[in-house]
Amino acid sequence: MSASTSQQKLHPRSANELERFASLLAGVTSITPPRTSARQIMAFCMVAMHHIRNQSITLAELTQMGGEDMRGSPILGRSLERTFGLFMEPNRVHPDALSWITQEIDPDDRRRKYLRLSALGVEAVAKILGDA
Repeated sequence: MSASTSQQKLHPRSANELERFASLLAGVTSITPPRTSARQIMAFCMVAMHHIRNQSITLAELTQMGGEDMRGSPILGRSLERTFGLFMEPNRVHPDALSWITQEIDPDDRRRKYLRLSALGVEAVAKILGDA
């Protein structure tokens, strides 16, 4: 397949969308630890999206919203609970956690915890979007 044939399959707008994606990705990678996975970043962005829209989301809902990969496995599977600690408050397991996300307990069901951005999380989103 020639280069001109492969370019014909993509809309010219695709380059602009990829440029914006690369810019956002650069913003994320500039403020996260080097080993942060794409799935962790995706989960953080989904929490941020809900926070900005003033909507609540739990870890279970986040996992479900993430969808499935090409093998039919959840993209944000069980390991998300363990690795999501990167964005929470520092603790024994994650002493260098970023403190970008907090958990708010549902007053009607103490087992249910909502994920929200902390003040540091709001600052991180502003940096990622180039608004800081």
